[in-house]
Amino acid sequence: MRPAPGPVFALALLAAAPVAALERARFAIDVPRPGLVTAELDAAALARLGDGGGIEVLAPDGARVDAERLLAGEEAPCRAVAVGEVARAAGSWELELDLGADPPPHAALRFELDATVLASGCELEGSADGRSWQPLARGDLFRLGEGSGLARTRIEYPSSRWPRLRLRWPEAAGVPRVRAVEVCAPEEATGPAALVEIAAEPAGEERGGARWRLPLPSRAARVRALRLARAPGADGGLARLAWRLELAQDGAWHELSHGVWPAGEELARVALGDVAFLGPALRLTLWGAAAPALHLQWELAPQRIRFRAVSAGRFALLLPAAPRRAEPSAPAGVEPVRAALGAPVVEPVSPGREAALASAAPARRFAARWRLEAPAGLAPGAPVVLALPALDGVASADRADVRLVAAGRLVPARLGTAAEPEVRVVPPTRAPAAGGGGRSRIGLALGERRGRPTVLRLRAPLEAGAFRREVALVGRLGPAAGAPEATLSRLRWECAPDPPRPCETSFRLPGAELREAALELEDGDAAPLPSLDVELESAREEAVFLWPGEGAELVAGAPELEAPRFDLARLDEALAQFSPVAVRAGARLATSGGLERWSRPLLAVAVAAVAIALLALLRRLLPGPGAPG
Repeated sequence: MRPAPGPVFALALLAAAPVAALERARFAIDVPRPGLVTAELDAAALARLGDGGGIEVLAPDGARVDAERLLAGEEAPCRAVAVGEVARAAGSWELELDLGADPPPHAALRFELDATVLASGCELEGSADGRSWQPLARGDLFRLGEGSGLARTRIEYPSSRWPRLRLRWPEAAGVPRVRAVEVCAPEEATGPAALVEIAAEPAGEERGGARWRLPLPSRAARVRALRLARAPGADGGLARLAWRLELAQDGAWHELSHGVWPAGEELARVALGDVAFLGPALRLTLWGAAAPALHLQWELAPQRIRFRAVSAGRFALLLPAAPRRAEPSAPAGVEPVRAALGAPVVEPVSPGREAALASAAPARRFAARWRLEAPAGLAPGAPVVLALPALDGVASADRADVRLVAAGRLVPARLGTAAEPEVRVVPPTRAPAAGGGGRSRIGLALGERRGRPTVLRLRAPLEAGAFRREVALVGRLGPAAGAPEATLSRLRWECAPDPPRPCETSFRLPGAELREAALELEDGDAAPLPSLDVELESAREEAVFLWPGEGAELVAGAPELEAPRFDLARLDEALAQFSPVAVRAGARLATSGGLERWSRPLLAVAVAAVAIALLALLRRLLPGPGAPG
């Protein structure tokens, strides 16, 4: 992890964080003559790209012009290379690549990986004869899902002409599952790196370390690296730090990369490889000193736009914009007209309340209601995300009876699992283990269930030293009280501390309701571990929708309802341009007033009582048989 050449703070710009008011920026492009125009996207433009990556270019007369957005790396030509046999080596697997005799300059490898791969710490080496190897680069390769799923499948290195390359794949990642490999020519040189500031959010502390949540730019603004700068400590020195970078997916944190920040170095750069991250943030953990004062920036991959101008004049680029298909041709040998972006001019966007509403809300009694609270000035029609309150025991299991309503109408929404989990510390309590010596048992106070448990993380303090333990997770599953205790999972924990980073391990949880849990450790002749830090990660439910304005409510608990079917085209178009703003559910509202306070059986009894009273009244008012008229 070494700082990149050049100033760290070049072209820095505040990262575009979600704001209450929707905005669109207009960048002027002065085109000197007709032709195929290319313009580099600077940091200001890259920070305003939406997740869908849409761009809109207007001609001087206001007409829309077909335009495309290009990654610099996509324009560098690539070719397939021969992949040799996978060989086993000490602590790794080795994969050799033959580029042929006297290859042209190359500066990147692109891998086609299997669906689920996470190989952290791959090392790339070059050789002229296949016997003597020189280190070229170190990086991580991963794919977490097919298609457009989260992936980093590219490793860059200094431009060279090595005829042979060797990839050292970490043993812990399993046998390399590589379908094909391409070698790519160096990218065309661009200007200074496009950097955006990170408004890092403290995300808690752990023994000997601290965490930060790092909000990400849009998926279209590919992240090339994380840049870090730190100030000297109180003693004027720069201590050795260990770091870890994680991404969130499906309600759990997954390690992306880790390393060491050497003592005495003020700057660091963590290469990420032009990744389109799916989640809203990464998590950074640092160990080794009190939480340092950090300056963090995303380094974004260079991008440019290309369009055909039929006349000279001032064109305009609007960002963000809805994605559109556009394929301006670029004949070989045509010299493009190069242009530059002007300073952005910000314009407000107001979709309006009506864009967020659908049909009338059902006339049903719901068991629970929550009034929604939003940041001041949130524009109606803006995309928002709501972390749902605990709904177990209130709503149906499939959440078919959960609705968002406003002004007597339904609000189309997409319900699902949030990428980021809820993390809470679980207090451990040591207890005598059944069966006598050689074993220890640690009880876990899980507390009230909040979400679906996904991961249980264990962390040993540095003073525990090196150790090996068989660890079993035991517990009771399901809602029924008195369920028998069962062994849920086992693992072998081999700890070799690498100060200042402590040893960690984790259990993937079954997802069912975990009522009680404990850890059983096979200590053998060794003393029990002095202590453990335990954290539980749980998947949270969320709803994404367009903000309908004041008076919005979440309602749940009407079992007779079926899941609604919404047209979410407007929502998807908004999400392709703007990041959702977080709103929250306030205190649960009382359901008194009108018929809502009656349960169905009580309502039936009340109706019957009223009917009987009316009949009695009619008998008194109407004359009986034989009475005078």
